[in-house]
Amino acid sequence: MLLNLSTVKETDDRNPDGTFKRGNQCAVTHGAYAKATGLNIEHYQIAAEIDPVSLVNEVVAARAQYISMLNYIAATKQLIDERYENGKPITDPEGNVLPKESEIMKIVFGTSDKLRSLEISIQSMVATIAKVNSQLSLQRLKERESPALSPVQVLTQQRELLQSRITHEWTATETAKKFELMGLPIPDFLLIEARQELADYVPPVEEVSISEEELDRMSLEYRQQQQEVQQSWLPERREEIRKVFDEMDRMDAGEVLEPPAIDDNESLENVQDELLAQMDDAFADIAKFESLDDSED
Repeated sequence: MLLNLSTVKETDDRNPDGTFKRGNQCAVTHGAYAKATGLNIEHYQIAAEIDPVSLVNEVVAARAQYISMLNYIAATKQLIDERYENGKPITDPEGNVLPKESEIMKIVFGTSDKLRSLEISIQSMVATIAKVNSQLSLQRLKERESPALSPVQVLTQQRELLQSRITHEWTATETAKKFELMGLPIPDFLLIEARQELADYVPPVEEVSISEEELDRMSLEYRQQQQEVQQSWLPERREEIRKVFDEMDRMDAGEVLEPPAIDDNESLENVQDELLAQMDDAFADIAKFESLDDSED
């Protein structure tokens, strides 16, 4: 059965973890108990100074005994070898020489049960220490996972934050951030309001303002460009289009026109494509001229 560390309290002689403090008087205080049980007071004092919730000393002592027994077996086997080598074998009560191997086996098998007992004892104590350490680790982990605030403290801080929201006119999103910074659970109604704010959020757009002087300047530049088009480019383009339509009328009347000069390196298909492109441009310009004429009217 493991000792529950939570029940160990600090006293004048013990630390909070159950270990004895330096200079304690436990051996003196309990000297009567040692005498009544027939124990040596010095031995009792040594035992009293050992940590009551630790098995480290017991494991060390058991391992020391185990090593001592192994050394005893090895020394005994060596002694038997030396006796037989020196002509002093072991004999029975009748004086008959006993085989060396049988004497060595007596030592080996005679101590095997004690060795196994020590091994089992060591394994059991090591397993107990591992279990205690595991329980301590789990206890520390639970302490870390437990909430730092009680339910009453949580409700109090939540109420204070909601009151501060009214005072400082925080949005639901800003208030939720305050709750997260303080490690408090966010109320459900506040989460609903924050989601609605984020859904309705419109990012700010930088307004580009233009002064009236800038608008007047841009309008004047546009009118000047249109005037240049009407005075220079428009008459020239109209003349080009008139020539195209004259040629079309002459062709419709059956007049044979001189074909345009074709470069030897240029195919007939390319020339036809170019003529068709010019016709498309001409019709597009006609529509543009009509819109310009309407604006002039």
